[in-house]
Amino acid sequence: MNIQQLKCFVSLAETLNFSTTAEKLNLTQPAVSHNIKSLENELGIILFVRNKRTVNLTLAGKSFYEDMEGLLFRLDQSIKKAKRLSEKYESTLVIGYTETVFEKKVLPDMIRRFKEKYPQIQIQLKKSNLTREKEDLLNQKFDIIFTSEDNLGKDIDFCFYPVLQGAYVCVLPKNHPFANESELDIEQLNHQSIILFDEHQSPQP
Repeated sequence: MNIQQLKCFVSLAETLNFSTTAEKLNLTQPAVSHNIKSLENELGIILFVRNKRTVNLTLAGKSFYEDMEGLLFRLDQSIKKAKRLSEKYESTLVIGYTETVFEKKVLPDMIRRFKEKYPQIQIQLKKSNLTREKEDLLNQKFDIIFTSEDNLGKDIDFCFYPVLQGAYVCVLPKNHPFANESELDIEQLNHQSIILFDEHQSPQP
């Protein structure tokens, strides 16, 4: 079963005339007859009762028409919508995201400002996995990911552009010796018991 067969069927169900259907679809009359016969053979049912003068839908044909008419209309609308989007956007930028705190806070505003400057580029967000984002980027599943330079390491296959600078936060009890420090070096945490809330967003060893 193909779209051409279904278009021939729906048109013939509406016109009940092979010549009119052929003219409407810009086909020859034998081509319309072939499409209808092929469809009936594939479905294993008779859709039309026809003689030299008249063409009529069978009961099964009427039921099939009621379903196919809406289906073809929705298909036609989907194709038109896709074409409009294709004409609207010159290219697509695929962003991999992992629902980090940074992305939830900053990404919506970044996308809004990007769309204001480049309305011709479509943005697609695809869920990524923190353990696979580098591999997905190399495999061109994404165009961009947001991560830290520590996570990329010294991999020469990536270009890293800082968009925001920040610091890791260390949460301590009030009576801890470091509680009054405004900043800590990673070395100061040596021999300390540490709980990492998210190992993927913590300083690299």
